[in-house]
Amino acid sequence: MDRNSVRRSYQRIFDGPEGEFVLQHLMKVGFVNKSTFVKGDPYETALNEGARRLVLSILAQVYGHEKTEQQIIQEQIKYHEDHMADYS
Repeated sequence: MDRNSVRRSYQRIFDGPEGEFVLQHLMKVGFVNKSTFVKGDPYETALNEGARRLVLSILAQVYGHEKTEQQIIQEQIKYHEDHMADYS
């Protein structure tokens, strides 16, 4: 299994409206747009940061490394604001 095959598979899976919907959900539950910090609980913070890292890894596979993490996040926030407000 080479990197290009993995990346193409991620892109096929998350292509289209359903894929965007799932990415939005993953970003919401994966702390992409909010802090992972839990005051007084370093273990919960670490767990949250692990979830965030996993979602960022998926986003990098889907959108490639030609975009920065910040560009991906900003695009996803914009998409969420434009299309997902009714699903929150």
